[in-house]
Amino acid sequence: MVSAARISAVLVLIFSLSMVLPGLFAKATSVKVRVPILYFSPILERFVMQGGSTYHDEEGMEMGLREYRRSLPFIYHADLTKWKEFPKEVGGVPVSAEETARLMQFMRISPRDINIPSFGLHMLLESSPEGANLELAQDMFRLGDGIEFLRCTDNSLDQEKSARFTAAMVDAGFRFPARAVGGNPDSLKAFDWGYFLIDDTNTLFHLMMVQGEPRCINTGRQFEQKVRDIIVYEHLRKEYYGMVITEGNAYVVSCDDYKLIRMPLTDYDLDQDMLMLLSTPLNHILQQRKGDVVLGTAMDDNWESVHEYTLKVDRGPKIIREKIGALLFPFKLETSSPYTQFKLLDLRDFYIWPLWNAMGVLLCISAYLIIHRFRFRVNPPVWELILLGFTGVYGLIALVAVGLINPGPSHKYGATERSEVTGIQR
Repeated sequence: MVSAARISAVLVLIFSLSMVLPGLFAKATSVKVRVPILYFSPILERFVMQGGSTYHDEEGMEMGLREYRRSLPFIYHADLTKWKEFPKEVGGVPVSAEETARLMQFMRISPRDINIPSFGLHMLLESSPEGANLELAQDMFRLGDGIEFLRCTDNSLDQEKSARFTAAMVDAGFRFPARAVGGNPDSLKAFDWGYFLIDDTNTLFHLMMVQGEPRCINTGRQFEQKVRDIIVYEHLRKEYYGMVITEGNAYVVSCDDYKLIRMPLTDYDLDQDMLMLLSTPLNHILQQRKGDVVLGTAMDDNWESVHEYTLKVDRGPKIIREKIGALLFPFKLETSSPYTQFKLLDLRDFYIWPLWNAMGVLLCISAYLIIHRFRFRVNPPVWELILLGFTGVYGLIALVAVGLINPGPSHKYGATERSEVTGIQR
């Protein structure tokens, strides 16, 4: 009979090793793939980039530090002002360093921003406070069959306020339950735009609280795909409210009648790709960072593409490390991820490099055959070899550490042999 305790010990070891060993290997063989910092130059009308301490443009022409920063007057307006070299106009448009500092807007959207479970409570600020500054609200709201406001002091339901806001939303055409909600409840920002919500018909609504009263606007904008996230970002430009992320696209919500501006993305994977949107006095520059490429698109004030560039990232050293890792580990169990801070236990990279994985497994099986025959003079059971075929080095370590799972004739033989060596008769 196979010992249940031994089987349990082997499985626990395999489970533990598959969580620990790949991480130790990654740290011991750390390989950094440096992605150059990419910007669009309105002076040169092409992309320029910085890789470490070197600077060059998209055509490979090297640049000096000052030449690089002169080509990006909006990014380095402070340096050019100090050097007394800030241009009076760029692309025929008059500009100033002071106006540039006010109009620069930057948004970064990573999978870590999207893959966050909602705890279901949100804070709606007063958008028209009596004083000069925004203040934190004294209640939180949650969404269900309506909107409910809970007092922070005692967690009691404010029925009157809940009824007023629910009625305002229903009157605007909102259909509960809500599918997505996004806001920026920060009292340190200059002003408040409230919350944007997606109702049960996938329509976008804008909810604010003005002098204590609800203001709900039906934008009339509807999405075909499921909305995964809504990012609201109040900025002095007051050009767009933020961005709506769907399953395969990203849309900027314009302050001009809530127009939806679809971003020029390529095979957008919101669970892995990073987006960066930089708005300057002349351009909107979008970057989409995928595994081995960075896609840059420069757009004009009307969000029309004027220049595109694809930067290929050299992942050669990282691929070599991945292949060596595949030789050692046929899979790994992840408890953390670069794409989310709320990672559940996940089986990853199972035979991701089949040839290398197979070579590693064969080496483990060969090593175990040698060890087993040396110890017990017989071949191991077939099912142990099958286990090694799936678990590789994890199974090898576990089987050797725990010993024979099914003590059969080999166990007797080994015991007799050892008894003869020590002179004990059985």
